[in-house]
Amino acid sequence: MSTVGIDVVTFGMTVTQAEDALGGSLVPMSERVEDDCYQIRPAGGPEGVQLTVTAGTIERVDISTDTITTRSGAGVGMSEDDLFALFGERLTSTPLAGGGNSIMFTPADEGDAQFRVIFDTDGTAVTTFRSGRVPQIEPTVPCS
Repeated sequence: MSTVGIDVVTFGMTVTQAEDALGGSLVPMSERVEDDCYQIRPAGGPEGVQLTVTAGTIERVDISTDTITTRSGAGVGMSEDDLFALFGERLTSTPLAGGGNSIMFTPADEGDAQFRVIFDTDGTAVTTFRSGRVPQIEPTVPCS
């Protein structure tokens, strides 16, 4: 995963464009699919991958599995200390209401200025992480 997408799927693609790039289908996460904002996942793909479609384009990916990492190797299970050692001053940490922290990675590249990666932790290690375009990336729960 990167600041601009996951594998061959990049933020801003339509579902059809992403399916063509993947060579497979993306299926809704629930029975009800709203046009403005909904979640999909790769059919037959790895568990723990959820893409958010906003106003017709994919704008966010949420990861809750330890089998997928960022290009730099950060992911579920990594300690907060190791995360800060890896990304340093590119990270800002905010306490989460229920405990733990939300740690945001802000890219240095101007071309990626509208994207972020956010790691949610239990106070010690990463439990989930997500990448996407601002403002869709900011709420912990997609489409909220």
